[in-house]
Amino acid sequence: MTYSPSADTAERRRPELPGMFTEYRDDIGIALREALRGGDSVYDLLRYYMGWVDPEGNAASGTEGKYLRPTLCLFACEAVGGGRDKAMPAAAALELIHNFSLIHDDIQDGDETRHHRKTLWAIWGIPKALVAGNVLRIVADSTLDDLQSVGVPPSRVLPAVNQLTQAYLEMIEGQYLDISFEGQNEVGLQQYLDMIARKDGGSHTMLVHDGARS
Repeated sequence: MTYSPSADTAERRRPELPGMFTEYRDDIGIALREALRGGDSVYDLLRYYMGWVDPEGNAASGTEGKYLRPTLCLFACEAVGGGRDKAMPAAAALELIHNFSLIHDDIQDGDETRHHRKTLWAIWGIPKALVAGNVLRIVADSTLDDLQSVGVPPSRVLPAVNQLTQAYLEMIEGQYLDISFEGQNEVGLQQYLDMIARKDGGSHTMLVHDGARS
């Protein structure tokens, strides 16, 4: 017997992979551009890193990221019946934190290119790239605070802020372990798994948790 979903079921069905990446992409892009609308020159560096402009500030296209993390956050929200507008601040904050980590990771690893483009430090130098990364992290915190402005109760906002802080603390701890391992002849399996869990596990847990909570 072939199952045929009712019209009502089909109407309620949420976007599935990979279609959901197209479904949410424009809204995510708008939220990120709003978060990084600042006029100071450091925001020019950040808009470049996000793939929106070239080093001279001219509009660029086709160089943005995949927006994996914010997409999954919004998907989790809608999967439990929530509206994407209430989860958007959390989704945008996750993408900003991800890029903050990449800016610093590029410096620590000496990588001069990412996504076929020059990295921040390779163009503007390490000091400016470090500051730009730190600004991005603070903008992420501020963006998450916008949960209140879209109607998320304060009782839910504070736990979300605390969880984001814990997630990127674990991420930074994991990055430190990763760097430390480079000077060791041997690294145990459990040590490696702990490092990976800290670098990626916290943020991945948060993106689903915050999406469902919003």
